[in-house]
Amino acid sequence: MSKKILALVLTLTLIGCSKGVVIKDEKVDPTPTKVVESSDLKQKIENFDNYVAITNAEDKTFTPSCDDYSKNFAKKVAGGDVKTLSLYSSKDKVYDLNLFLTPNYDKWEESDFNKVSKCGELGSVLPLKIVSDKIVWGYPSCTGGAIPTSEAKGYDDFVKCTKVEVQLESYLGR
Repeated sequence: MSKKILALVLTLTLIGCSKGVVIKDEKVDPTPTKVVESSDLKQKIENFDNYVAITNAEDKTFTPSCDDYSKNFAKKVAGGDVKTLSLYSSKDKVYDLNLFLTPNYDKWEESDFNKVSKCGELGSVLPLKIVSDKIVWGYPSCTGGAIPTSEAKGYDDFVKCTKVEVQLESYLGR
C-alpha cells in the first residue's frame, strides 16, 4: 500500500474516531467504547503514581543514539529511573499505546527534543512532552504496521486504541 493511501486511511480513521463514529460490523462489538476524556487522560499522564517502574535494564534502552550527545543521553536514561504507563493494551498485546517517564536530566525545553528526535527511525520512542521535571516519551501510535480491515481479527482493538491515540494527540497539542 502506498504511503499516501495509508496516510489517507489513517486520517479518515482518526477523524471518524474523534467524531465518535462507531463502526458497526458483525465482527466488531457494536457497543461504543468510552473514549478517554482529555481531562482524564491529562490527569492519568501527569499523575506520576500511575506509572510502573521498569527494572529490566534492557527495557530502559529505548532512546535513539546516533551521535555522541544522544549516546551519552541514552546511557543516562538506561542507568536511571524509567517508568511506564499503559494508556491502552489489547488482550493479545497487538495494539498497545504506552508512555515512558524519565527525569529531565539535561533540563530540556520542548524545543530541545530534536537533540534525540533527529536520530529516530520510524517506530522509535520519542520525547513527547515535559511535565514538571520529567519527560514523557512514547510511540504516539497504536500500530506498527498496516491498518487492519474491518474483517480482520483485532480490528475492534485497533479502533479502541485509535480513540485513545486521538485523545493523546489532543493532549499533546498536535
